[in-house]
Amino acid sequence: MNRILFEQRSDTYSLDQADPRFEHVRGVLRMQEGDIFDVGVINGPTGKASIRSLDGDRMEVRVEWGSRPPLPPPVILLVGLCRPATARKILSTAPTLGIRQLAFAKTARTDPAYPKSSLWTTGEWRTRLLEGVEQAFDTYLPDVALSDSLGEAVAALPEKSLRLALDVYEGTSPLGQVQPEPGRPVCLAIGPERGWDARDRKLLHDSGFELVSLNERVLRVETAATVGLTLLLHNMGVF
Repeated sequence: MNRILFEQRSDTYSLDQADPRFEHVRGVLRMQEGDIFDVGVINGPTGKASIRSLDGDRMEVRVEWGSRPPLPPPVILLVGLCRPATARKILSTAPTLGIRQLAFAKTARTDPAYPKSSLWTTGEWRTRLLEGVEQAFDTYLPDVALSDSLGEAVAALPEKSLRLALDVYEGTSPLGQVQPEPGRPVCLAIGPERGWDARDRKLLHDSGFELVSLNERVLRVETAATVGLTLLLHNMGVF
């Protein structure tokens, strides 16, 4: 937690030992009364919180609010629904790089058990997402969607978005050479562990996607997501 986030804006907050934010400030950062730490409101401003009182299992803080950070670039990461352990890594890592939206979609090779995991049924996905935003010292929480099909996810994309799909087998040009137009939304699609099948590729082609590649090496889904986003954001002038 490089920046501790709150759901709603307030000038004062009360934290107790049942709150993980209390444990982080008190146990990890080892802060005392009078100390100051960074806070923010989800999708809102940032601020500096000072500890006004600390009494055993309760902490009272007061916040001086500042401005809201700029929005991340208009990048959408679309991932074929993958193993929950892999999805957890993507949910916590992608926001640290800075994206606007994150979509997971069932594909032809998605295991039917994946959307039934506790990651998606208990709201754990949002906790993972928050971890990434706090790590990045940001406040913007990317929109997340879980679609029943690749077609449904693609239909939700902005009409004039630049559409790129990583495919180690049929990618015709390097992702690193793509130069997105300033301000134009970009969607980067990555298949699940077993990749795209012929039906997925046809849908992507028919929906205006260009198949691109990183290189000839087959990467894990979470690695491809990190490398792909890094190259894309670099070419957009973010890095």
